[in-house]
Amino acid sequence: MFHWSPPSKRGTLYVWRPESPDDRQNVKLKGLEPDQEYWMWCEDGSIAPGVRTGQELMQGGLCVHLATPYSSDLIFIQHASLGKPQGLEPPGVFRLQEAAVEGGWFSASATLAWEPSEHARSYRVLVAADTGFRSVLAQRVVYAPAVVLADLPPGRELFWKVEAISWGGKRSSEGDSGRLAIPELEKPAGVTFASDLTPVEATVGADNPLRRDRNYHGRPVRIASQAYPKALWTHSFDDGRPADVVFDVSGKDLASFKADVGLDDASGGGSVQFQVLVDREVKAESPVLRPRTVHQFSVDVTRAGKVTLRVLNGGDGFTCDHAAWGLARFLATQRVPGADDPLAADRGR
Repeated sequence: MFHWSPPSKRGTLYVWRPESPDDRQNVKLKGLEPDQEYWMWCEDGSIAPGVRTGQELMQGGLCVHLATPYSSDLIFIQHASLGKPQGLEPPGVFRLQEAAVEGGWFSASATLAWEPSEHARSYRVLVAADTGFRSVLAQRVVYAPAVVLADLPPGRELFWKVEAISWGGKRSSEGDSGRLAIPELEKPAGVTFASDLTPVEATVGADNPLRRDRNYHGRPVRIASQAYPKALWTHSFDDGRPADVVFDVSGKDLASFKADVGLDDASGGGSVQFQVLVDREVKAESPVLRPRTVHQFSVDVTRAGKVTLRVLNGGDGFTCDHAAWGLARFLATQRVPGADDPLAADRGR
C-alpha cells in the first residue's frame, strides 16, 4: 500500500509478506516525477537506504526483501529537494556475548545477548542448524540487545547471529556466529505421558484425529490460560457416543493416572464431560465443564489392564467441544523417593 503526498513531497509504502515462499518482491510506485530524485529508507531493513529516481521507482520498481512469512515493513520516501533525512546513520560495530542455555522437562531455551549497536533501532536474531544459516530454525526481531528463545530442538548444536537495523542500513555482528549446545530434555522420574504412548483405540468426534501436544490449530494446548506442553486433544461426538482414548497398561506397574482437563482455550465455547474408566468401569468423572474451567483427576490404576479416557458432549451437541487432557500422565509404582508427582509443583518446567 503506497501513499504519496505531493504538497509535502513525502510518502510511505507499507509492504507485507503472507505465507509465501517468495522473500523478495518488486514493487512499482505511482505518482512520482520521473526526472526527480527521492530519498528512501525503512523501519525494518527490507531495503537499502539511498537515493533513487522517479523513473527507476515507477518503471523498474523497488526490490523489497522480507525474510520470513507474515513479516512487514514501513518504507519512507522523501523528495530529494528537501535534503537528506535525519537519522540515516548506519548501525555501529557490536559483538555477541556468551549465550546461556537451559534445559528442562518440556523444552530447552537460550538467553542470547550482545553489545548495543549505536544508532540501531532494532535487532534481528537468527538461530540456524548450520553456519551458513541456510536452515533457519528461529528468527526474532527485538528492540533491546538481549532475547530469550524457547522451544529450541534438544540435543543439537545450533548457531546464532544478530543483525542490527537502523534507518541507515543493517550491520551483522562482528566475528564468527555464536554456538549453542542444546541439552537433551530431562525426564521426570517415574512419569509416563499419555501423549507419548500409542493407544489401542482412539475415537474422536467431528472427523478429527487424536492430537498429541497440540490443539486443533497446531498450537500448544491451554486450559483456563494455563499452557500444557504435554497433552491430548480430542473432540466429542454430536450423537452422544463417547470419544474414547484407550491405553493398555497391563504389566506396566503403574500406581495412578493424573490430568488437568477442560476445554482448550481456543475452542470459543462448548461444554464437555470427562470420565476415566479402568477396565470398563468409571472410576472418576468431572462435572460438565464450560470454557475457562478446569477439573483435576487422580485415579488409582494399580493392577489395571486398560485405562479409557472418555469425553462426552455435555448434552447440548458437539459444537466447539475441543476437549483437552492437560499433562495426562501415568505414575509408576516404584518412583524416586520424594518424587511422588514432580509435575504437581512445577507444570511449566
